[in-house]
Formats: sequence, structure tokens, C-alpha cells
Amino acid sequence: QSPYSRKDILLSLKDTKKFIKKIYDKIKTFCNVLLPDALIVENSSFISYPGAYNQNWHTDTAFESESADLISFAIALDNIESNMGPLEIFLESNKVHKSIANTHQFNIDLFQKLRKQMNFKKVKCICKKGSLIIWSSKVVHRGSANIHKKRPVFYFSLMGKGKPPFGATYSLKSIDKLTKNYVKDL
Repeated sequence: QSPYSRKDILLSLKDTKKFIKKIYDKIKTFCNVLLPDALIVENSSFISYPGAYNQNWHTDTAFESESADLISFAIALDNIESNMGPLEIFLESNKVHKSIANTHQFNIDLFQKLRKQMNFKKVKCICKKGSLIIWSSKVVHRGSANIHKKRPVFYFSLMGKGKPPFGATYSLKSIDKLTKNYVKDL
């Protein structure tokens, strides 16, 4: 994926734990059903700058039957408008994850065929400052072109039980990678 005019800034769990806890407390039931005993495996601020172009459509992880589920939670740090390069998602595209991401390479041609057959709806995550955006590593998505102004978000990702999936950034500071970061310890 193109890093051009996009930047991931790793954040310390020590500095962000209270913010993650506030978010987690509001979505705890959701997380306990989907990701019991989850680990925090990503903790960053992501910024898309003017000049960023459309990323290629992709999933964040490859399909491997024993892989854990990984879900990301982002908070918009500014109003996100259509021309600021918002996240674009094909709703329900995770249903074909096994077919399109079954190797360490995303099969865009197969996805395009399946997308038309299954009539996946594409949405842009346009939202107000403070909004929560949630997506699975298995859903087809991309960062769109930014032609307006920087788009900052704070995000963290939780991983359920199982083998860490191939493809995720695992964007944690080195110090945080040395410890087990269970959300139950928040």
C-alpha cells in the first residue's frame, strides 16, 4: 500500500490507555462477544495529508484458517469530509475473505468479479469529529484520495484468540510489544 502522504505515528499505551479504556467501556459488550480476552496489537495516530492518492483495494490480513480475528477502532480527530481521503469500505466484503485473501497476496481481479455478483455496497466513512469507525481486517477497504486538508485519526486494534494474522501492521511502540496488552487489564 502506498505510504505517500500518509503517516502512522506509534503511540505509547501508557499515554493512551485512559482514552482506549473510555472507548472500550462503551463497546465492551460488542468486544466480549467478538473478541473475548483480546490483545491490543495496534495503537497509533494515522494522518492522511493533501496529495495522498487512492490506495489499492485490500484487506489488512491474509486468510489462514487458524488466524485470530483483528478489529480496528478509530476516532476521528477532526470532521472527515469526502475530499479528505476518508476510509472507503465494501460492506459485507469480509464474506469472501477466504476466496480473495487466501494467500499473502490480495486477488483484486477475483474480488471485482465477486463484488459485482454479490452487489457489495461501497461507503465512505465521512463523519464528525469524535465519531467511532470500526472495521475488520477481513473487510475490503482503502484510504481514498486526499485533496483538501490533513485527516487525523487515533486508532487501536484488538486481536482475539488464535495465531496473529499475516498482513497487519502491529503498530505498537517497542516497549509495548514487550508486554501482554490485554484489554481486561485496562
